[in-house]
Amino acid sequence: QMCIRDRVSTQSTGPPFPSIMASSLRLACVGLYVALSILTLARAHDDDDDHMHCQFNGTDGNEYDLAPLKDVEQFYNLHDHFVGWDGVSREHVYYFDICAKATNVLVSECTGVNNTKLPVYACQLAYGRADVYSLGDSQTLSLFNSTTENKPLDAGDHGVLIRTLGGIGSECPNDSERQLDLWLECDPNANTIWRAPKNGIEHLGICEYDILAKSPHACRKCVEEDYNKTVVSPLPEKEGDSSCREDGNYTVRYKKKDGAMCAGGVHGGVNVTHDLNERCDPENCPVGFERKIVHPDFPECQACLPGKSTLGDGKSSCVDCGIGQFSDQHGSRCYPCGAGTEPNADHTECVPLNGMGTCEFVSTTTSLKYNLAPLASVEMYGPVVDPTQSIRSQHRYFLNLCTTANSSNACYGADADEPISYACQIPAGSDAAKDLGDTIGFHDLDSDLRTNYDVQEGGLRVQLKFGSVCHHPGSVPRRETNIILACNATLESGNPLPPPHGQIEPGGNCVYNFLWETKFACPLCQLTGPGATYKQQSDECDPDTGYRKRSYERIHSCIGHPLKAAGNTEPGPEIITNITQEICTPDCPLGTALAQTGPQKCVPCLTGSAGGGHEDKCQACGGNTFTYQEGSPKCLECGANSQAKPDHNDCDLHNCVYTFESGLVFDLHPLDKYNKKTNNMYGPIRDTNTRAGEEEHHQYYINLCSRQTADDLSCSNKEKTPIESFACQRTTVESEFGHLVGTNLGDTMGVEPPVNGTLTITLSNGETCSNFGGDKDMPRETQIEMVCRESTGLGYPVAYHGQAEYETCKYKFEWQSLYACHVCRDSDYTQIVSECVNHTDDNGKILSASQSVHYKKTTPCNHLSDRAYHPPDDESLKCELPTGPIIISDQADTPWYKSPAFLITVIVLSSTIFTVILVFALVKYYKVRRLYETYAQLDKDRGGPDDFSMPEEFEMGGQQKQDGDHEGL
Repeated sequence: QMCIRDRVSTQSTGPPFPSIMASSLRLACVGLYVALSILTLARAHDDDDDHMHCQFNGTDGNEYDLAPLKDVEQFYNLHDHFVGWDGVSREHVYYFDICAKATNVLVSECTGVNNTKLPVYACQLAYGRADVYSLGDSQTLSLFNSTTENKPLDAGDHGVLIRTLGGIGSECPNDSERQLDLWLECDPNANTIWRAPKNGIEHLGICEYDILAKSPHACRKCVEEDYNKTVVSPLPEKEGDSSCREDGNYTVRYKKKDGAMCAGGVHGGVNVTHDLNERCDPENCPVGFERKIVHPDFPECQACLPGKSTLGDGKSSCVDCGIGQFSDQHGSRCYPCGAGTEPNADHTECVPLNGMGTCEFVSTTTSLKYNLAPLASVEMYGPVVDPTQSIRSQHRYFLNLCTTANSSNACYGADADEPISYACQIPAGSDAAKDLGDTIGFHDLDSDLRTNYDVQEGGLRVQLKFGSVCHHPGSVPRRETNIILACNATLESGNPLPPPHGQIEPGGNCVYNFLWETKFACPLCQLTGPGATYKQQSDECDPDTGYRKRSYERIHSCIGHPLKAAGNTEPGPEIITNITQEICTPDCPLGTALAQTGPQKCVPCLTGSAGGGHEDKCQACGGNTFTYQEGSPKCLECGANSQAKPDHNDCDLHNCVYTFESGLVFDLHPLDKYNKKTNNMYGPIRDTNTRAGEEEHHQYYINLCSRQTADDLSCSNKEKTPIESFACQRTTVESEFGHLVGTNLGDTMGVEPPVNGTLTITLSNGETCSNFGGDKDMPRETQIEMVCRESTGLGYPVAYHGQAEYETCKYKFEWQSLYACHVCRDSDYTQIVSECVNHTDDNGKILSASQSVHYKKTTPCNHLSDRAYHPPDDESLKCELPTGPIIISDQADTPWYKSPAFLITVIVLSSTIFTVILVFALVKYYKVRRLYETYAQLDKDRGGPDDFSMPEEFEMGGQQKQDGDHEGL
């Protein structure tokens, strides 16, 4: 690398200039090369000879180089198909190389005993033979022309003849040595393809073989006289004029002259070169070099040290760079530092203004501070290509920020050196990189750039200047790059991209544009002062700590949480609350009071007390009131038929057993799910009949006798804390954590006396209902109608008539359960005594008499309660049959109107009365019928019309009517 770097690239500063330092360096390099050559002499001797052998000066005085045809991977091969003397088709295969023997090639078929490579340049694998013929262990190169002896007719008129012969195993039956001639015809534009002559490979059948090819390497090497030079930039004002740019260079282009049969050499032998930069005046020193007389009559241009340069007139001495300028390389001109930077004391590099860190920038208009240092990468970002260009014409771009060092080796200059730059371009079809800017500067984004690049959250523009000299007419003197850094707090480093609505290099003006979205394009978060990214929302004394608390709202996307360790790059939160160390006296909210000892902070009222607020103290609850949570703003009234405990920290529910004035006792304790490992509440209970406008069903959870929580997040508040209560509703509102928010429907339980057998449970003091608004806010309340139904066992609560919320923030459920029945009493049972029955033996002799006694439950009641009445077991009692009339009685105290005798009497009397009425009706009917028949006969005897008929209702003639009348009777 030192040997290569010791000269100045013509790409940037013109032809090389000798110096004593350069001469010494060259001698050191030569010595090092000789030492390495001696160490590797045994292996490389043949290679060196072959390499030197491939380069030769022809008899025409020109230089030729066949080294590119040397293949160290494997031999060339050519198959020769022919018909033998016996008419059978045969094939010989020829293997050969140029300037390399089989022993120097990785793969070769020219092998002998034990598959050992032969030290030959060529061999023949003849038809029908297992071993090979050597075609020579020596190789000579010479020129041929149209008059060369034994030249095949189709070998061309001029080129290079490569002759291989001699060596063991190359003897021919006619006592001559086998010989292979490779005829390379000069063609600068050809690809080297081996072929057989039209008359065959074996010449005259005497062990001489010919192989042909056209190749540019058979042409002489190009020299300067083969090209015409044209000045491209600056364009000459008139023919023959060649003005220079400020850096002492101009851009030229070389084109091969018509008829020049050459390849390689000067300018690589290409027909037209790329645009090249050259010194306009080789005699005078370029910018960055001063003229020194190192020997009488022998001037030399010596490079200025970093931080110094010359005026560029070819004669001035090196001087310090001026204000705001720097030079960071030997032999460089002084460049102005980029925006937001200034030169260091030695003027060898640019550093951020005001002593800020590396790659930090503070906007002069907004005072926002940026830190781009995390974007510095050991590997350049890229490649980036312009999608508006065709694939074959696409340039490749590589970029970096905050460092010009990289290990990716993405870009190389014309001298195989990496350009020391922030950005580079590899042009399409080229390997030599262009420097797109090695001086960095920072600028604010103006409104036009924000619009054109669709930048929503702000950012900045990084400008890279003083890249390679630009050869395009009308362009900037040196290439430069604009990188639009767009703030995107969700992306890490991101990657540079082409502009969203245009080309990377619009108009070919050597100004390159990129868009780079990254969170590091966001300013650093700052709460106060110039460049603040937050706005203060509140300033209060924190009641929990007694210190000043301030909250801030983010007004600009930023990175780096201002309250965490320096250097963090997490996106700034929308709201920040900062509790300072400034002591203050808080205004305590209700449910808290100033601590009596220690810091002046608000502490919650203990259970059994409430109130406080401002400067007041917490007050103990009295009467039938309580608080079961710390920090309660007021004491709550215990529910119906419950009493506050002595400490007023809860209500005594009497173990959920309630006795009313009527004497009825209800035991609800078994309905409590407090001791369950899971599912400590009944639910989910769903509405089955939603009101108009409701799209989703709410879910409800209920427990009696103790406050419980639903499993997991089934019913929890916005902070994911499960709600502990007697009733809870899971709404359709989604929290920031993704779960549906719950609300407390009642944490105080009361039980009203039964009405018409139905017990009403009221769960009060739920979460405040905001639907009432203003001072009318009220807590949610739940009612449960407990319906006695023995067959349901525990039962399960359901929404009342399918709709739980029957009024705004008032909820109702129905629960059919055995435990909604009162606890069984003795009066709920009736004693049943059977008849006295004689027990006789087989002979009919009466042995004894007995009657059975059992108890029957006549009223629905809770028989499973520990407090329930349990009647005696069934029993059999001795008895004596009565001697008088038998009166069957269930019990001695049975009312007379329920006795069997009374009932039998009623039945007999009713039947008798019914029979008398029926007989009377039939007699009456018969008499009336007879009377009408008599009148009819008299009328007929008088000769009257025969139309006297009975009223229809007394007509007996129609069988159908009779049947109907009888049915009616």
